[in-house]
Amino acid sequence: MAVSLDAGPSITVHGDASTSRRSGRVRKPTAKVRVVEQVSYQDNAELKDEINKLSNLVQDLLRRDAEREQFLKDCLMKIESLEKELQEEKQRSDRHQRGLARSMHANQPPQVRSYATVASQPLTRKLHEPTPAKQAANRAASKDLRIFARLPPESPLRNERAYDIYIFVREKLSPQAREALKGIDHVKTGLALLPSSADGAKVLLENREQIAALLQAQAVEQRDTWIRAYIANVPYTRHCLLTNTELEITTEELLEEIQATTKLKPEKAYFSRKDEAERLGTVTAWFKAEAVRQLPRRLRLMGASVFVNLQFPKEKRSPQCHRCGGFHNERTCTRRKRCLKCSSPSHTADQHRAPCGGTEGHEGCDCPFKCPSCNGPHAAFDVTCPIKPKVVKGVVQRRNKAQLRAIRAEGERSWRFATQQSHQQSREGGEEMDCNQANEGHQEYAAL
Repeated sequence: MAVSLDAGPSITVHGDASTSRRSGRVRKPTAKVRVVEQVSYQDNAELKDEINKLSNLVQDLLRRDAEREQFLKDCLMKIESLEKELQEEKQRSDRHQRGLARSMHANQPPQVRSYATVASQPLTRKLHEPTPAKQAANRAASKDLRIFARLPPESPLRNERAYDIYIFVREKLSPQAREALKGIDHVKTGLALLPSSADGAKVLLENREQIAALLQAQAVEQRDTWIRAYIANVPYTRHCLLTNTELEITTEELLEEIQATTKLKPEKAYFSRKDEAERLGTVTAWFKAEAVRQLPRRLRLMGASVFVNLQFPKEKRSPQCHRCGGFHNERTCTRRKRCLKCSSPSHTADQHRAPCGGTEGHEGCDCPFKCPSCNGPHAAFDVTCPIKPKVVKGVVQRRNKAQLRAIRAEGERSWRFATQQSHQQSREGGEEMDCNQANEGHQEYAAL
């Protein structure tokens, strides 16, 4: 007989029934039980993995608990240290307050902040300084590298286009000099050759003889900054002991005397003014900018103690175009020609008849001018134009776009108001003239 157990591993029980010999009773079966556990090796490996996972999880939890306890201990120590610092700070503040209470300033009233107290204090910040544009600052800081060709007044090249002259010169120069030359401009004394760089300027100066022959120029040279010096009350005559005569001091003698006294050689010197009653004159001498730094302000010249007054070059001015009235270089202007008196594009300043542009009914009236730059009631070259750029330390400072729009809008309103007033005055003047003519007619009629 076999009995199968569902719970747990499968167990098989083997036994057989027998009859007792003496009593004849049926004896209960005695079973020899053999338990066979059918557990595969695969189930044992899975159990081991689960046990390992559980043990690792327990160890991780224990480690986290230890870290949490250590973090709590650190926080408690930090809190204790902060409480200690706060207590010490409070004690210091209490001691400071007790010291102030015992001081001489304890019973004084608090200082009242008024305009007088604020104005009496020195400035703690720098005043607003206008920042120049980067392009203008670089232009002012750069050195003038132009090479000038001095042309005679009757030279035909003065009437030619600068680009045509540039092409003509490039074709005749060597390849090295051709790369050094990037353009030519017209100037008052002739032509200005524009080098590509400082080294290019040196190359053009080395070929100055060839350039002078091509352009038929009197001289080809680079610009030198000369400083003019005025020396007043200098004797312009001397007494010759040999001949017992009065001799005028020549230019050569004046140059030698200045060079011997100042140890500097002037580029030019002459008597620009003479006082025949006092026999004294004013000497005008020209020095290079590098030499002026060593020139003394007081010296002895021709036996007389004199002062030296230097006249430095004028500040850089903002250019103004004679074509459109704007503040830019006229050579690069691409705008339409305008009247510089009324800003009309229909005629120029030479053809201007009336400030309002010669409109119908206003020929010869007193309407105000109109600026082409700011639209204000003045001509283009008026020095009071608000759009005119300022020159600060040699740097041209211009208005930004927002400022230009605001200035032009206000200028337009001012011009319209001035025009209305001018028209009203002209009408009132016409009515008064008609009344005067009528009164004169009545008087003549009464006399008859």
